[in-house]
Amino acid sequence: MAAEQAQISVLRFPECVRLRKEMYLNNPDHCIYEIVDNSVDEHAAGRCNAIAVAIVGANKEVIVEDDGNGIPIAPHKDPEYAHLSQAEVAYTVLHAGGKFGKAGGYKTNTGGLHGVGASCVNAVSETLNLVINTEGGQYQVDFSKGIIVNGLSRIGDAEEGKTGTEVHFVLDKEIWDEETFDFKKIEKRIRQLAYLNPGLTLLLYLDTIDEEGKEVKLQKTFCYPEGIKEYITKLAKGKTIISDTAYFVKKVTDDKAGDIEVSVAYTYTDGYTQDIHCFVNNISTEAGGDHLTGFKMGSYKAIERYALESGAIKDVKDIESDDAREGMIAIISVKVREPKFEGQGKSKIKMPDVRNAVKQVVEDFMFDYLSQDAVKSKGIMEKVLKAAKARLAAKRAREAARGQKEGMEGGLAAKLADCTEKDPALCEIYLVEGDSAAGSCKSARCRKTQAILPVFGKILNSEKSRYELVITNPKLLDMLKALKCNIGEDFNIEKLRYHKIILMSDADVDGAHIQCLNLVFFYRYLRPIIEAGYLYIACPPLFKLSKKVGKKEEVIYLFSKEELEAFDTEGYTVQRYKGLGEMNPDQLWDTTMNPETRKLVRVTISDYELAEEYLSLCMGPNVEARKAFIMENGSLVA
Repeated sequence: MAAEQAQISVLRFPECVRLRKEMYLNNPDHCIYEIVDNSVDEHAAGRCNAIAVAIVGANKEVIVEDDGNGIPIAPHKDPEYAHLSQAEVAYTVLHAGGKFGKAGGYKTNTGGLHGVGASCVNAVSETLNLVINTEGGQYQVDFSKGIIVNGLSRIGDAEEGKTGTEVHFVLDKEIWDEETFDFKKIEKRIRQLAYLNPGLTLLLYLDTIDEEGKEVKLQKTFCYPEGIKEYITKLAKGKTIISDTAYFVKKVTDDKAGDIEVSVAYTYTDGYTQDIHCFVNNISTEAGGDHLTGFKMGSYKAIERYALESGAIKDVKDIESDDAREGMIAIISVKVREPKFEGQGKSKIKMPDVRNAVKQVVEDFMFDYLSQDAVKSKGIMEKVLKAAKARLAAKRAREAARGQKEGMEGGLAAKLADCTEKDPALCEIYLVEGDSAAGSCKSARCRKTQAILPVFGKILNSEKSRYELVITNPKLLDMLKALKCNIGEDFNIEKLRYHKIILMSDADVDGAHIQCLNLVFFYRYLRPIIEAGYLYIACPPLFKLSKKVGKKEEVIYLFSKEELEAFDTEGYTVQRYKGLGEMNPDQLWDTTMNPETRKLVRVTISDYELAEEYLSLCMGPNVEARKAFIMENGSLVA
């Protein structure tokens, strides 16, 4: 008897998208981006000056409107779709759009290359209404869950001189369940598009309800005539600038890739890290790629050429690529007709032609910039030379540390009370403020899985310290010896001994400052630990409330002043903990260390730009900027 064979099924639109939405759309925000990107393409083609984005009502209806030419309404030329307008085809057929044909197609495009964005958004929406103003008339098409319910029809005359497209949609709860919009990320993306497209005006309007049922209202307009040059100003906020912002746009024609438009803006600060952001066709390529490689090669070659010709640095062999960019803030925006992304995430490009183009234009521009102004170039070259000297000093310090027993490659930290478990996934370490608190923690802990490392006092501020000081600081060295993942170019997360690293400090101002210093260290030098989700903050109670109930004592712990103010304390004795050392081991276990009852805050990075801004502002060397920030926001602190 023949074995039964599997049956081959065919999924057609819109079911193919509705059943497998993750193949096409990452989250609800992505739906907005797909529609907005189509309007940005109109701007790139010279046909659109303004785009409005609104999210309104309790059902979070999204409205995207532009003043472009409007989606074409003529019948589609393909015989298979001759009964449909081009607008209807664009919203109901996968791989249909204005990004394929040479005649009338876009020279560059934002986001998708495959013509699936609008149709996929349509498929996962409860309703989608398309309103088109073109040729003096106003036309409308209505869809539900990807299906046309009212075909294209003229509903009236357009306002005099008005053209463009309006897209109204409400996402289908059957598809998205509890997923909802992230308003902060949407605002960031809209602002980013305004920076990347000089002169384009984008309006964002919110009048809706968030996931907690709170009313959200916002109305902002974004327009940046100088584009990414103004973006640099935003990214440099709170930092001390040592050079003016340099900015250029250059178009290169390549035999294979065609026209490649390269926009670059950069400045130098007195910081010790580099902050470089890359974009391809308005898409943030967080993992970099060939355009970033080209920028690094070009900037280094420009510094090297200028150093040789001007004699600004005697021994150019001492200069390495990273030295040329220490303290640099830069943006590279590339626009090309057919970008080659690695993977569906589009976080990296693989295009040697783009790499070569970016390298050449950056080298030429930066060399000319240095050559034209001796005063500006002197500050930059002094910065590069200091970076090179610091790197060599750090190398010597690292090699010396490796050769000593107390170095990070040696044994464990002397004060570490380690756990007995060897599987990092099951192990956690508490970095505890001071010996007194550490004593209670050691008595309270689960010895199998919980390690304790006391760190007395405040650690080094890594934001204001060079690398060689960081790797030789005794307190930081103790942490690194305990973690065993090393640092800098030797960092290896596979060697990390604990997958829960918990910062525990007193619930007071000093404790908060210690937490900040630790967070700066992990962000600057051990960021993959944060990105992997391994860094946490412990939440010890601030108050202990107790009263006699019969022969027993009732104890309640509260974690903030707000909780205390909201609690009826009549009959209770209220104790304010001044520090972790005041807590008995059993109290510390019950409130802060027991995995079943404790509160932990996982440290995450949701917005790298904002993190950089506030890190520099609050922990960097620019005192005046920090004072201004405190004076402006001090009233917000309870």
